[in-house]
Order: sequence, then C-alpha cells, then structure tokens
Amino acid sequence: MSAFIVLGLIVLVVGVFLMGYGLRDSQTVTNKVVEGVTGSYMNRTTWYFVGGIVVFLVGLILLYMGWHVPMP
Repeated sequence: MSAFIVLGLIVLVVGVFLMGYGLRDSQTVTNKVVEGVTGSYMNRTTWYFVGGIVVFLVGLILLYMGWHVPMP
C-alpha cells in the first residue's frame, strides 16, 4: 500500500473528526446563545468546520495521488 494512501486515510479521519467536533460544538448552550444574538457561530466553531473541510479535501487529494501515481 502506498504511503499516500495511508497518509490520505489518516488525514481523512482527522478531517471527519474536526467536522464532527465542530458540529458537537455548535450544539452547546453557549454557542446557541451567541448564534441567537449575532446570527453566526463562534469563531472557534467556524474554524473547526473550515479546518475539517480543508483537511478532508487534502486527504482526498492524497488518496487520489496514492491510487493514480505509479509506484517506482
């Protein structure tokens, strides 16, 4: 198995974890109050979502490279 595939799978799992943590954080009482007053999530929650999506996409790119780059 290529190192790109292994690394890609690890990065995908981290991305899913970050998005899940952001989802869990968005459901807290504090975040609900802030969202009710300001109309948006707290900065920390937003960064969990954005970071999770970016990390997930990097993982997909690494998986693609692992399957489509020829092994030496």
